[in-house]
Amino acid sequence: MAAPTFTVHELIDRANAALRDSFPGEVWVEGEIHNKGRPSAAGHTYFSLVETRADPVTGRKQTATVNVALFNKARDRVNKHLRRARGQVRMDDGVRVRLRGEVSIYPGSSSFQLIMVGIDPTFTLGNLAAERAALLGRLTAEGLLGANATRPMSPLPLRITLIASRGSAAEADFLHELELSALAFAVTRVDVRVQGTEAPEEVAAALALAAAQPTDAVVIIRGGGARTDLAAFDAEAVARAIAASPHPVLTGIGHEIDTSVADEVAHRAYKTPTAVAGALIDAVLAQSAQVEDGAGRLRRSVRARLDEAENAFEDCQRRVAVSAGRAVAGADAQVSSAVPRLASAARRSLRHGEREVTLAQGRLPNLAEGALAHSSARLEALAHRAARAPDRLDLMTERLDHVEALVRAADPAVLLRRGYAMVRLAAPDGDTGTGAGPLVRSAAQATVGDALRITVADGSLGATVTDARSSPDPPQLPPAAPTKDNP
Repeated sequence: MAAPTFTVHELIDRANAALRDSFPGEVWVEGEIHNKGRPSAAGHTYFSLVETRADPVTGRKQTATVNVALFNKARDRVNKHLRRARGQVRMDDGVRVRLRGEVSIYPGSSSFQLIMVGIDPTFTLGNLAAERAALLGRLTAEGLLGANATRPMSPLPLRITLIASRGSAAEADFLHELELSALAFAVTRVDVRVQGTEAPEEVAAALALAAAQPTDAVVIIRGGGARTDLAAFDAEAVARAIAASPHPVLTGIGHEIDTSVADEVAHRAYKTPTAVAGALIDAVLAQSAQVEDGAGRLRRSVRARLDEAENAFEDCQRRVAVSAGRAVAGADAQVSSAVPRLASAARRSLRHGEREVTLAQGRLPNLAEGALAHSSARLEALAHRAARAPDRLDLMTERLDHVEALVRAADPAVLLRRGYAMVRLAAPDGDTGTGAGPLVRSAAQATVGDALRITVADGSLGATVTDARSSPDPPQLPPAAPTKDNP
């Protein structure tokens, strides 16, 4: 049987008919919204519904995508469903939803699509609540839920790192509140996205940046919105970054009824951004009041101590004046009684001195005469010794001449000229010195075959020992004077 032939339209129509048979009526589809754009000129909205799962065989992540078309005619019906959730759900990227619609193939692109006609907000809210509860359970089990609460808060938190969307109403309200206080806050602002699929990573990165900076507190703020708008602050990455921060983290996210995982993990959570600013201002004012109160108590204490010291000084001054008067009076009395004794002692000392002078005057001529006689005797002895000096000088000259003659007679050169010779052992091979060894004074110093060096008046001779005999009765020679060769 030949295969049937279809036109493109016929093929798509047959495929749609088959889909209607397989999926009769409308179906519910769960997934995460991606690539949601603005409504077209006709009021239609297009986006993708994405689901990621692990391959049961390889374990690798697989992503499935379905194109979704929300036509203008179904928009009112979908908005009615969203209003039932009281504005807690918005269709934005990253939000997990359960949609109702018809399955078909769009002829213009031959693409598989879901034509959306409804949404189940309770599914989204329930999914968010379940994920939030599961994350809180993991953080509690790991001991991270109260980790940041243990970070010490500065009593004077003036250095603030603010993590917020730049130009947002939340940022403006927070900064305006601090400006109105007229306190010296120093705010370092870090601009991040606070909504969407990229928001959790940016907030976590901002917390890591703040961890490396000197700051008293890190503040995370965001204005109110739908529950899905605040989903970034239920993200695990943000919660773990807050728990790991070395600085206390304060949050002011959403409205008073909103509580996120970030609020649960933070050091302290406040209902609004303005409330965070107010808490910081109150802390600084409280510390300032404590300082002023302490300064007042210190001033009063110092004043009291000064008054006590002044009174004690005045009392001491009076007692010193009285004691000084008594001491002066006593000293005057002692001086008055001592003056007669001093005068009498001075007169006795003067009379004693006069007697000593008189005695010394009597002994002085005798002492001078004795000293003169002693000096004359010493002078005569010196004159006698001076008269004998020339005779002693002549005697010493004669002795010196005799010693000089003996020295000349003992000169080796003179002895050599008279026919004597000096015999030395020849130097060993390689000697670079005088060419001769030690003097030979005894026949026992040399053996047959030894080389000798004989020094005479005009040179030296080489010789070899052929016979070595010692005399039975050698002459007794005086010991030689030590030399460098014969020590």
